[in-house]
Amino acid sequence: MKKLLTFLFIAASIAAADTRPNIVVFLADDMGWGDSGCYGSKKILTPNIDKLATQGVRFTQCYAACGVCSPSRSSILTGRTPYRNGVWRHLSGNNEAHLRRSEITYPSLLKKAGYQTCHVGKWYLNSKDQFNTAEYPQPGDHGYDYWMATHNNAEPSHRNPNNFVRNGEPVGELTGYSALLVAAEAISWLEKKRDPKAPFALSIWVRRTKYSKSGTLSKKKARASGGKIEKNVPRPEPSFPTDLSLHLCHECGCGDSIWYFATLLP
Repeated sequence: MKKLLTFLFIAASIAAADTRPNIVVFLADDMGWGDSGCYGSKKILTPNIDKLATQGVRFTQCYAACGVCSPSRSSILTGRTPYRNGVWRHLSGNNEAHLRRSEITYPSLLKKAGYQTCHVGKWYLNSKDQFNTAEYPQPGDHGYDYWMATHNNAEPSHRNPNNFVRNGEPVGELTGYSALLVAAEAISWLEKKRDPKAPFALSIWVRRTKYSKSGTLSKKKARASGGKIEKNVPRPEPSFPTDLSLHLCHECGCGDSIWYFATLLP
């Protein structure tokens, strides 16, 4: 089992005392506690994550509720231990475990308080045979007004996936890599689908954060980010956090009232 350490930082402050902040939660898989520059890595280039960390609070002893993926996600949404909320194991296959409909999640509470809520990316809080079925709760049942998700991994691969579901309807094959498609969906929701007059809570859960052998970092990109290229060293996708963060801060006009929470899972 991979080591799991969760860190959280807040990269923007509330514009005024009586203004409700917008909330963005980034959740990334397959990053160990030392897989970013702000946590000591000398080989893996993470300039965008490092920049967010310098503008906020970096926690060094903030631990997740479990050492595997699904239970940790359930605790983030509910604030309860996995054994209490129904997700006591990872849900890659078929199992009765799932995030129960009766659980109270922070998106559902924020929605009642007038927030618009959106989830994009991996879901992984019900088993594969339970995902996108009426019998079991889906993201929309846990407080999200709008969602586009996969059960677990993008399939058949993270390039040109065909298993995303948007608000209960299969999307079909998409062109591009899953992390960038998730970022594009979040930007689309921010630009075209939300009410700019209301506060929002946006969850962005990406599964593929690193380059595979089919998408290694080029020398040109390494130089542009101020780093050196090294053979066989995985690097987080550089454009995903940059595109979305810049959009939130500059194009939406809401950068001064956003709370960013960045969390890494195994």
